[in-house]
Amino acid sequence: MAWYRRRDLCEAMKAGAWKRAAAFAAACLLMLCFRVPAKAGALRGYDAEEGYIYVLFGRYPQRIDGGVPDDGRQAWQWRAAHQKFYQDKANRGKTYDPGDLAPDPILWRVLAADSEKTFLCSEFILFAAPLDTDRKAYRKNGSDFGQTELCARLNGEFAQTAFTEGELSLMLPRETFGNIFLLSAEEMDDKTLGFGTKQARKTWATEYAIRVTGAFVYQVKMGNHSPCWTRTQCKTKPNAGRCTKQEGTIGYYDCTNPEEGVRPCVWLDPEGYRIESGSGTREDPYVILPAAEGEEQIP
Repeated sequence: MAWYRRRDLCEAMKAGAWKRAAAFAAACLLMLCFRVPAKAGALRGYDAEEGYIYVLFGRYPQRIDGGVPDDGRQAWQWRAAHQKFYQDKANRGKTYDPGDLAPDPILWRVLAADSEKTFLCSEFILFAAPLDTDRKAYRKNGSDFGQTELCARLNGEFAQTAFTEGELSLMLPRETFGNIFLLSAEEMDDKTLGFGTKQARKTWATEYAIRVTGAFVYQVKMGNHSPCWTRTQCKTKPNAGRCTKQEGTIGYYDCTNPEEGVRPCVWLDPEGYRIESGSGTREDPYVILPAAEGEEQIP
């Protein structure tokens, strides 16, 4: 018992301070029985030696037949199931319907954290979608991610599906993007955020993202990972957006491509949330909740 100091208790009892000893023992028992939420300040950004802190925040469909994102070990099977459905003549003109799916907690890595904001990036690709279905509009306005169809979807349909009103209230708007956005090509190449190598830029898609929304999956020998958009428009090909490629480099693809993955990012107000449970590892991430819900944040 870390907080139960037997020697102190015995000395107090020998001195005749029974009331103080009893109160001390009772306090120790309470600390064992009731967990005290950690401070929001326990979150830190990427560290070159210690890696990332991981958190669970919000919920979104990710599994269909129990498939859990596993760094690509099942990704090709999910892609094959997606292709098999649409190649079946009996399904011509149909859209794959997985039925009612229970949403799963979204796993995020903490890229950076300071007194003003906590920068989260989804660990996995959650769905696939075009940056914009209108090439002409994207060519003209694509330099401002806030004017793209994907940005509207992230801050509309996705936001309403994945987060409660309380969770949405924790988010800080960024530039013209609203509360939910994508990494820029520069951030995807930023060593201080943990993206200093080709391998670090690779990410994997959920079963839902692949089987339902059609996220592309690279070959098994390449790692079964999936490409994902950044919010950066390609300067030499203005109808294309910058995205990750199979080697982990940053290239580009036509903005209308529906198979590119979406890896949402958010800024959270560090004063607005509390850590409910967990240890911050990828296997046991922190669960963060609005401080206003239930217990108040520890000052």
